[in-house]
Amino acid sequence: MSYSVEGVSRLLTDGKESYLPIAERAVELLEKTARPRVVRNRFELCGDKIVGTNITLFGKDIKRHLQDCKEVWLIAATVGNEADDEIKRLFAVDLALAHAFDTAASLKADALCDETEREIRAEMNREGKTLTPRFSCGYGDFPLSVQPDILFALDAAKRAGITVNADCTMRPFKSVTAVMGVCERFGGKAFDCNDCRFKAVCSHKLCAR
Repeated sequence: MSYSVEGVSRLLTDGKESYLPIAERAVELLEKTARPRVVRNRFELCGDKIVGTNITLFGKDIKRHLQDCKEVWLIAATVGNEADDEIKRLFAVDLALAHAFDTAASLKADALCDETEREIRAEMNREGKTLTPRFSCGYGDFPLSVQPDILFALDAAKRAGITVNADCTMRPFKSVTAVMGVCERFGGKAFDCNDCRFKAVCSHKLCAR
């Protein structure tokens, strides 16, 4: 789902009706409020270890996704604490706008990753290499417990203000981490909800994917 007034409206109603006016207000407010930041870095991959980091790639899904890769890119993106603060404020004064703003912020975080992925893909194309689609903690059996090590490897707390709690929840809440592999040719496909073995019990009611 794209980051746009139309995209926010469709997510709010599951495509059943138009919430364009409130979606437009939410996107306009988010553009004034958000302080987006993205950090990224390239690392060698040796087996299930990302060289120079504490990261071990647990889970069959991520290993299959990166099976032909010798390098990876790690990225972390956030819409910023300012968006979190605005969500709290709105929930106290305007519940409908709060939900729309929250939805817009989720899509904005994913759009930041899309933009970064396009930039890195262009860099890899100039090297004659291919970039896999991004794969985030929580996709399939790739655990959230890897998230703190990704943020540490990127120095994301200092560079983007992204921290992580003991339960692996990131702050700001509207933040995303992801792994992308570098290979000669990617023969797979982008991971989506239909590929996930946990889709029947998934608790993510609002997923930008």
